[in-house]
Amino acid sequence: MGAMTTAPSNVKVRWPRTLGRPALASRAATAPVAASGVASRVGLACVLTLAASLRLLATFLRPNIVWPDEVFQVVEPAHRLVFGNGIVAWEQVVGMRSWLFPGVVAAMLWIGRLFGASPALQILPVQLFMVACSLVPVGVAWRWGERLDGLRGGAIAGGVAALWVDLIYFAAHPLTDVIAGDVLMGGLYAALPLTTRAGLRRLAIAGALFGLALVLRIQLGPALAVAAAFACGRRPRAWAAMIAGGAAVLLASGCLDWITLGAPFRSIWLNVWLNGANGLSDYAPAQPLAYYAIFAVHLWWPASIVIAGLLAFGPRRFPALFWTVAALFVTLTLIPHKEWRYVYPALAPMLTICGLVTIDIVRSAESRLGKLRPGPAVAIAALAVWAFASLLAANGPVYASTWTNESETIDAFALAARQPGLCGVGLVGVPWGGTPGSAALPPGVPIYVGQASDVGLGGASYNVAITDRAADLAADRFRRAACFDGTVDLTGRPSKAACVWVRGGGCTPGRASQPTPNWPPFFLDAQGRPRQGRIQAYSRAVP
Repeated sequence: MGAMTTAPSNVKVRWPRTLGRPALASRAATAPVAASGVASRVGLACVLTLAASLRLLATFLRPNIVWPDEVFQVVEPAHRLVFGNGIVAWEQVVGMRSWLFPGVVAAMLWIGRLFGASPALQILPVQLFMVACSLVPVGVAWRWGERLDGLRGGAIAGGVAALWVDLIYFAAHPLTDVIAGDVLMGGLYAALPLTTRAGLRRLAIAGALFGLALVLRIQLGPALAVAAAFACGRRPRAWAAMIAGGAAVLLASGCLDWITLGAPFRSIWLNVWLNGANGLSDYAPAQPLAYYAIFAVHLWWPASIVIAGLLAFGPRRFPALFWTVAALFVTLTLIPHKEWRYVYPALAPMLTICGLVTIDIVRSAESRLGKLRPGPAVAIAALAVWAFASLLAANGPVYASTWTNESETIDAFALAARQPGLCGVGLVGVPWGGTPGSAALPPGVPIYVGQASDVGLGGASYNVAITDRAADLAADRFRRAACFDGTVDLTGRPSKAACVWVRGGGCTPGRASQPTPNWPPFFLDAQGRPRQGRIQAYSRAVP
């Protein structure tokens, strides 16, 4: 922090209004002292190290599951590619999810397989890959802040992105929302270099990254269009470069769908058709338009007021970035089904705006202090305020529950994986959607589902059972090894528990039922039974 550059104390800092051209922000009237290449790299490395450390600590000290999609839409398909077994979700049956991201995760699992049979070691490369990707928004925020105010600006903007709780919490989770948000920030940096216009090469790279973000999360489309409009303006050559980069990625994605799903762009048009025309996402009650704003207040406590106040400067100071974020929020607001994970792609650019405005505030405070020459003290104080606000939100009632989500089944699976001679795991009265899936068990170990009444016959298929605390399996067959409290409610009391039961001997496959897809209402009849004709009409061969 001691190496931060500061503007001379006798110079009054003025930030002019954004020029008419579509750029992220105008050039400062008082240019910051340029940082040396070595100092810049060292400072960036320190911020990235801090960010990585916080994300890894959260990953290993507070394991949890944000949403079943991270397991059964990403890790479980990848696990099938590498190890040959895994639960098949309905989205894979009908071919509505691209294999792009699961394919990348499969490569990480293949690397993890080289470390041994331990599930924790096999999944480690996936977590490290996601954490590495989560550093992209931090690095982008650093570079933008550095352009405004040298090392000090980089430390402030990068520090906000490194310290904020949401970016830490989501970082290691292999959700398409998360990876798409990381890719989006890389694309925004290429398209909007802050104080200058992007050249054609940068715009082609931005187009490719925007195309990749669109493939990963089609809901980003309107926001990407807004960002492209600011970056390219009325320059035909700029549009040509960006479109060329995006088209290359989109065509490659279409070919991947053709190979893996049987039709070009199937993961895009079928997703739009089923969710839009057929209301597939209407299985959950529609949330009000103000859901995200209300949830942010509950999640961030008083910090939500500060963030809203800083964002108010966005339209004037950083219009391209602000309106890109606004377009994304409007898009997500108009979709009836809402979840906080959906807004992850908006969080990094939104918090970056807050960090950049914080730089303005620090420079203004320094100019007012004049002869006191505070040096880096003002910047350190600003980062301390951000760190305190993040810590306050992280320990609030909403996050207290979120940090522990499904942790009881994670602990139960970890104990089951360590049992000698493990040959099958039975989920007795426990829904498979709330578990870490096959990747949390040694390769080849199947998962079965059933009720306590089925254990007499189906229990021969598995020698470890996982139940809730109320279950009581036959003492002559299974003995209870341990129980784990996990998910807590908003009062901090445990609301869910999982118990592990073991028995001696081997397994007789085929006696118990394996998990079947949880079909949405579109694929069910009035009695809740699968409509086999409709399912067959949409079904594809599952890799």
